[in-house]
Amino acid sequence: MYKIRFHLGAGKHCRHWQIKSKDEVLYFNPYSVQITMENCVLKRTKKAEKVYAAQVRDVCGWVECEKFCVESTSFYEPIPVNELDQAMFDPKICPYWKVEGDSDFYTSLRIGILVSKNDKLYIKENYRGWADKQKIESQ
Repeated sequence: MYKIRFHLGAGKHCRHWQIKSKDEVLYFNPYSVQITMENCVLKRTKKAEKVYAAQVRDVCGWVECEKFCVESTSFYEPIPVNELDQAMFDPKICPYWKVEGDSDFYTSLRIGILVSKNDKLYIKENYRGWADKQKIESQ
């Protein structure tokens, strides 16, 4: 299992995609690669609510996936995302995952295939018709 998130910590890898496994941590410039993730779960912790309330930065959301592929956009034609819905997580704005065009909030959401474009994530393939989503009612 891999954990993928957009790294905002200070240092040379700030604003890069971070991919963690039990053995290593990799970083990729979001404007040089496209990452395809398979069998994903969008995750977040309760810490997201504290980030939202205090407007501070802390690691509280990521994608967990079984497989991923990183392709250089210099040598590979990226998957077009114009027609795909964006999956969004910015705990300073909303402490839950959101999906473009969907009014619901999610603590966790299964996705079949996600792709990155720059610093954003897009849903290429749903997971079994969204049956496994955990919804939080809009307030």
